[in-house]
Amino acid sequence: MSNFILIVTYLTICLICLVSGFGVTILLWPKKWYDEMIIVCPIIGAGLLIILTTALNCLGLPVRIFSLKLIILLAGFGLCLLLLKPCRESLVAFYKNKRLIYTFLPVIISFISGLFVMLPLFLYKGFNPYNDTFTYIAIADYVLDNGFLKHIQIDNLHPVLSQVLLYQKNLFRMGAQYYLSLMTAIFNCNLSISVYMPVAASFIFLFSISIWIFCKIGLGLINIISLVAIIFTSIHLSFPIGHILIGFFPQTIGMAFSIVVLSIWIRNDIEKKLTIYLLIGILIAALIISYSEISPFVFVASFVVIICRVIKGKQNITNAIINYFIPISIGSVLSHLFFYGMCKNLNMLSQVVVGWDVKYTLWDYVLMFYSFVPLNYGKPVEALMHPFVNIALNFTASFFVFILLKEFLFAAEFKNILTRLGKILIPFMVVLIYFMFFKQNPWNQLEMGQSWSIYKTIQYGFFLFPPMFAVAWHKAIYHRSKIIKYLTVLSSCIYMVAGIGINIGYAHTTANIMAKYTGNYENPFFEYFKLKEEVMKLNNSMPINLEIPSTAQKHRQLVAYFLKEIPLKADWRGDSYIYNYLDKNDNELLKNRPSLVYQPNGGDKVIAANMAFINLEGVIWNYNKDWYNLEQDDSGSWCWSSGESSIRIDNQGEFVSIDLLCMVASDRPGYKEIDIYTDKGEKIANLNVEVGGWRPFNLTLKVPSDIIDLRFKYNAQAVRFRNDPRELAFAIKNLKITNK
Repeated sequence: MSNFILIVTYLTICLICLVSGFGVTILLWPKKWYDEMIIVCPIIGAGLLIILTTALNCLGLPVRIFSLKLIILLAGFGLCLLLLKPCRESLVAFYKNKRLIYTFLPVIISFISGLFVMLPLFLYKGFNPYNDTFTYIAIADYVLDNGFLKHIQIDNLHPVLSQVLLYQKNLFRMGAQYYLSLMTAIFNCNLSISVYMPVAASFIFLFSISIWIFCKIGLGLINIISLVAIIFTSIHLSFPIGHILIGFFPQTIGMAFSIVVLSIWIRNDIEKKLTIYLLIGILIAALIISYSEISPFVFVASFVVIICRVIKGKQNITNAIINYFIPISIGSVLSHLFFYGMCKNLNMLSQVVVGWDVKYTLWDYVLMFYSFVPLNYGKPVEALMHPFVNIALNFTASFFVFILLKEFLFAAEFKNILTRLGKILIPFMVVLIYFMFFKQNPWNQLEMGQSWSIYKTIQYGFFLFPPMFAVAWHKAIYHRSKIIKYLTVLSSCIYMVAGIGINIGYAHTTANIMAKYTGNYENPFFEYFKLKEEVMKLNNSMPINLEIPSTAQKHRQLVAYFLKEIPLKADWRGDSYIYNYLDKNDNELLKNRPSLVYQPNGGDKVIAANMAFINLEGVIWNYNKDWYNLEQDDSGSWCWSSGESSIRIDNQGEFVSIDLLCMVASDRPGYKEIDIYTDKGEKIANLNVEVGGWRPFNLTLKVPSDIIDLRFKYNAQAVRFRNDPRELAFAIKNLKITNK
């Protein structure tokens, strides 16, 4: 897909949301906020599409059948409403607004923000789907042609269906998957991954718009400050953009709904009208279906705001109860099964350990709020390691912290804004304190603080930061002191230049992951489509083996996704995404069947994505047990062992020839020995490896004509090097096994 087609696809998705929400927005949106009527349309439209798609699919209708009809219906509803005089008056009032620029500028900036999400595809023709993306695209594809609640009979030849079964059994949130599936059907694609990145970009578009709504409606900020907040958000990699690039797909759209809900709910002058209740109820339903984990924060923050109104005498308790419970009731009805799923799963999620041990310091989080610590599972963009760049970014963050404290948090003139923000902040702070001081770190029982939950809570509360920054920036830029003014301008320039540069650098980092897996650095995403085409030519629909080691587990998932129409047999042990829903007694590969084998070193049988199609002749092998992750560079690929590891081979002959490079980890010169055993404990070879670099070996071994494990055992102590937590003994590189 060309860059032009990607942009047109993204623009079309945004327009679909706009026209889908137009009618309901005109009907329900309060007249006092008509300035933001068109801006909020795409968010309401996305909510309606999710609610209606969910309802129809849960009734058994495949998304592909009704997708176009649904959008035509919603667009037609909006056009019909224009026949009504009150609706025409609302639209005329909007167009008579003399500051239309503040309608179009936020939309344009938000649209540009979405383009940053697609930078990996624009510049490097790849992205990083090696995360929860596999689950989302697998489910989106399924509901294209099936009802979500349709009973699934899963077997080990169709592992991708395990993701659907997981969500069926637990009623996990489905909004993002339904939205993705709907857009896949609209663009007549067979695989939802084809439109995944434009859809992800539209989520960032909606998130950026929600920040504008929060500033204008929730906090009552002036246009220029709201504009600064949305510009700050639009290139912010560490939270909104970076998170969607590493797979936090539903979270982004869920946050957009939650921010708009809070913006309307926290207003002191909320009207006691059915239209407002319906509006909030629709957004709550979309939130519950899309990302239920954030719902308790929204409900508690809104409850705190309403209680404060009652205490101050600004609202009687009867109206407070009505304003609070009626929208939630409407939302629970519209979200039907998923409201029940939310209640069940929130209790479950509070008791299980998810995520990983996030090692961020307080200053790391400060830098993250200013987008200077982008996420790559803990690895920064390489350019950030340059000393000069590091000093500039730390200076900029320090100065921004200074003006935030001086010009906003300690400024009496912003007391009302601080009060509103403080009320919303309460549930986030309570949860943060609980996870910091009252929960142990499950990855290190000697530490207090559940690091993953701390990190997620800070993520959820990020939306409160852009308006705070924008208010402080606005006051500093008009400061009496020229030094403060000039430093603000300088720091802003650094932020913008660094922000764009970091996004480009991160795009390369994420795309490079796909390039390494596929072996194609020019157009890595295309390799998976090519693989599907080539395998279908060679095999059609007969069962085949999938031989990819656990060190390339995520690549294996994506290959299985692209080839889901073909029965695939693989050993999924160790893959928590899939294995739990398969028959655990059926892990052996199919006999007398061709195999797709991962060969990152290339070879004449590689057809695409580093996958070789091997018929019944030859030797199929993979790194089997107890190896560290596969590593590679221009010279080839290798795996490290901590001392004892095995390679599985499927041999069809009597003798095999093994070519490899071996290196041992030692800081002392000399030779180290590695013994090779069969899985029955018979020693069949020995490698005497000289310390210091890669050493070539060629072995001819007599092994059974069967699937066996060759066990490599190191006869010395593994060592640990500085800045590497692994215990390293030896590494095998560019391994090739053939029949002799």
